[in-house]
Amino acid sequence: MKPLGACAQHWTLPLAAAAFSPASGSSARPRAPRRVTAVAARVTFAEGSERDLGRAELLAPIERALRFLVGATGATALALVLAR
Repeated sequence: MKPLGACAQHWTLPLAAAAFSPASGSSARPRAPRRVTAVAARVTFAEGSERDLGRAELLAPIERALRFLVGATGATALALVLAR
């Protein structure tokens, strides 16, 4: 196992940092903020039935993941405090 200093000095680290920097690609171009007024989707199943999805249904998985992240962060902080 390499010590941490050796990994930080490896040539691929600056290369990877440059590849994922905000200055690369299309993110470097300034864009005006966009306002979304409405969003909707229609799911068509194999048997032919359809279901309309609105804003709440489309945001539900993202909101659930955010709640999980907040809970996990709090639990980790509590565990670190108790372990000390």
